[in-house]
Amino acid sequence: MGHCDPGQSRQRRETEAACVQSAARRAALADTATQVRRPGPLPGGCPACREMVALLRRQNRLLEELLTAMGVRP
Repeated sequence: MGHCDPGQSRQRRETEAACVQSAARRAALADTATQVRRPGPLPGGCPACREMVALLRRQNRLLEELLTAMGVRP
């Protein structure tokens, strides 16, 4: 049977704690709504606002794809 020195034991605990924190962050992301507004036309519609909304929609879509690829979202 092998013997762990205190440094290895501490490192293992730190690694396990990091894994738990990572899982907690993934769970929190899974419970967080990523859509902040309903789809449809926007009031107003200056070019800068339309561009910003297009970028936010793309970011939202990419986040959804990432969460799905990570297995956080079904």
